[in-house]
Amino acid sequence: MQKLTSGKYFILVILIFFFISSCKEKNQLESALVVLDWDQQNDGWHLSNIAWKDTPGQASAFGSSSGKYTFLYAKEKPKTVSDTIMYDNAGKQFPGEEFTYLFNKWKSVVSPVAMNTAGEEVSFYPETMEKKEGSLVFSKETDLAKVEAEWKPATDFPEDILINMKLTAKQAGWFSLASPTIATLPTSELEWGIVPGYYQGNSLNPDLILSLGYAQGLPEIPYICQDKTITTPSAFITNKQKSTLSVILEPGQSRHPWAKDGDESTHNNNRTGFSHMNRSGELSPTAYVPLLSSSEAELKIGDEITAQFRISLSQKGWFEALKHAMDDIYQTKDKLAIKKNTQSLSRRVERMLDFSLDDKTSMWQEDVFQGVKLGAQSYLGTVIGADKDAIKNSDIGAMWMMAELTGNEELKEKRLPLVRNFKMMQQEPNKGFFYGAARGQYYLMKSDRWVEEWGSHIEPTGLMYYTLCDLGNILLFETEDKELKGMFRAGADRLLEWQQPEGNWVAGYDHKTDKPVFNDLSDVRPTFYGLIAAYRILGDEKYLSAAQKGADWILENAVEKGHFLGVCGDVRFVNDFATAQIGQGLLDLWEITGDEKYLDGAVKTAEMYTTSIYAHPVPTEKDRLVKGRELKDWQVTQAGLNFEHGGTIGSATGAGPILLASHAGYFLRIAQITKDPFFANVARAAAWGRDAFVNSETSVASYYWKSFNNGSGRFPHHAWWQIGWLMDYLVTEAEYRSNGAITFPSGFMTAKVGPHQPFGFEEGSIYGEPVSLSFHPEMVGIKNPSVDVLTAKGTDNSFYFIFLQDATEALNESVELKMESIFGDQAFKAEWYNPAQKVYEATNLENNSVTLEIDGIGLKVLRCKLE
Repeated sequence: MQKLTSGKYFILVILIFFFISSCKEKNQLESALVVLDWDQQNDGWHLSNIAWKDTPGQASAFGSSSGKYTFLYAKEKPKTVSDTIMYDNAGKQFPGEEFTYLFNKWKSVVSPVAMNTAGEEVSFYPETMEKKEGSLVFSKETDLAKVEAEWKPATDFPEDILINMKLTAKQAGWFSLASPTIATLPTSELEWGIVPGYYQGNSLNPDLILSLGYAQGLPEIPYICQDKTITTPSAFITNKQKSTLSVILEPGQSRHPWAKDGDESTHNNNRTGFSHMNRSGELSPTAYVPLLSSSEAELKIGDEITAQFRISLSQKGWFEALKHAMDDIYQTKDKLAIKKNTQSLSRRVERMLDFSLDDKTSMWQEDVFQGVKLGAQSYLGTVIGADKDAIKNSDIGAMWMMAELTGNEELKEKRLPLVRNFKMMQQEPNKGFFYGAARGQYYLMKSDRWVEEWGSHIEPTGLMYYTLCDLGNILLFETEDKELKGMFRAGADRLLEWQQPEGNWVAGYDHKTDKPVFNDLSDVRPTFYGLIAAYRILGDEKYLSAAQKGADWILENAVEKGHFLGVCGDVRFVNDFATAQIGQGLLDLWEITGDEKYLDGAVKTAEMYTTSIYAHPVPTEKDRLVKGRELKDWQVTQAGLNFEHGGTIGSATGAGPILLASHAGYFLRIAQITKDPFFANVARAAAWGRDAFVNSETSVASYYWKSFNNGSGRFPHHAWWQIGWLMDYLVTEAEYRSNGAITFPSGFMTAKVGPHQPFGFEEGSIYGEPVSLSFHPEMVGIKNPSVDVLTAKGTDNSFYFIFLQDATEALNESVELKMESIFGDQAFKAEWYNPAQKVYEATNLENNSVTLEIDGIGLKVLRCKLE
């Protein structure tokens, strides 16, 4: 017999290897869109391929398939704080003891549990696989626990696979069960990653302070984000081909912020966590149930942990995947149907105006500074150097708007002149480095000085807010105020001089040395917006050119990277609602220039800002007893609310989201342009059914969720911001629901808290007819609190009512018209507008009442004219 040569022997071995490999059992699971293949290897069952069903056998739909399982184990409860010291990129300890709100929070941010170093990592591939009808069941036993996982296609959404897991302890200790690693992605293939509420970006950031503290990029470690500030219980990784792999927790597993009847919330009882990486540091969206530090993680022998994960694959990018989680799984749109207002939003605006004009309830203060009498409201929050004597004004645009829309003489004659004086004296009058800038947000009456909230510095962003936006809004209404316009021009020129050659600005300047401060931070804020205001008021092209230069820098360094900075000095400018202001600023710039890149940036920013809005827990009709009040679960829900600042160290970590939904109008504008109703429904989820947080005596909502209906408390000026955002929401809803047929010119964004804008300084139009916006809901009697009312005056002495049904069900109700202030005793006729026929049609008018028939989330316009 002929002997085999070494070369032939080698070939025979290879053939035998491939023959044996081909004989190994393969198993498959498929949905309507996705096919998953497993191979049994020496160490267990591996997920060998993920493919789109229309291209079976092709390259993996996402990264390198894995199928690895992991759980964490600790014999003792792991530590939830750490004394680890970090230094920022300027060499200073972060966050610094002077930032008292942050210093202790940071200790939990860098704890072993959060940094994902606590406990022992137990990773494996399942040893057994069992086929069941429509599912595959995998299992593995280790010395510590038995893990079982059932995989099956989701019947509700074809891009999803459901994984039901169970861990049974074989040793006592602390356990955390991770979702399986479906696939891993090399960093070179990363297009976008996001854990909603914590961080996002198109790259890994080795600077953990910027990634963990400021949400600027993905941390280079498998950090675990906790569910108290995770806005949608999910994590997403998108590759360069725009395919997105996401892990979503089935509803009901994350902590509920008010899980128990009584006086204490459970907002901080973190139960679950998410990361953009698995424990091994590979890019792969991962969920943990429960957190290793949770009380539910402690198991005795035989105790169990169960978890339900939803794995989703999308070919449309991360935002479509996030919409799927928010809308389809966490039911943002569907749950609008259970929301009910007990007081209409327009009625709230009426009552808050009364509150704001009452000297006692609004804590109105008057003082004299350098011989000039000025007025503002007490601010009893923390201001460095204050002795309970700080005063400030908030929404300047809202003040002038309501004076114009209502004609309120007290507001016009008593308040506005003193507020104008406040704004004039707030500006630095002396020639020098700070000439034209605002001297500070707050005036301290006892020491006769202007200060910032936290520290002795001046920010270019502050100049944008307190000089250009505030004075700009006044000048929209007071066009002949030459003194004010002179100060406005000085501010515009100062912002122009401070602009850096690349188009950006520094974060701030030391008030004494004029040198830049906060050098570790890049000013990825809406500072450029001040020059848009300058162009609109002064008309000089140099301001528009500089605004575009600043916006171009923002597009490249903020929007494209997902890096943003906030405007709250007390938390060292952690990213916040200023992100939405960047979007509105870009939208305004697009409307001026027509350049599509600014519209694209505005839409992208809106998409990113949805991750600042809670989508969980899913609101229900379940009864809750909250501080002695019998309420429904949907009345106390966080779902639909945005946070002030979230992530690891923002206020949402302790206080939850806020009731100041300034983004609502901006989202409606984006919805109108993109034709995507998702943004409109998110806006409505914030605005509707929030009466449990509204003080019954004043109609002012609490700022923080945790305060429920305490009202304005130390922040009476917040009522003006609430008036401002509600009016922006209502006016923009009218435009959105009328497909742009009802429109009014908008002013400049409010200072600091978000992108809402005032109206009323110029004529608008209703179905092609010129009108002046007004606000007289008292002229109509309607019982149903779901109906909101706006009013307008025509040029021919006609009067218009704009009715908005802020509920999903249709309404048929009699409405009384109170027209004496317009027509006196004269007879008038009423006409409903028919948008299909584009005509007004007369309606029966009995006892000055008409019948309002309006669809759910509908709009009707009634015109009244003399006979």
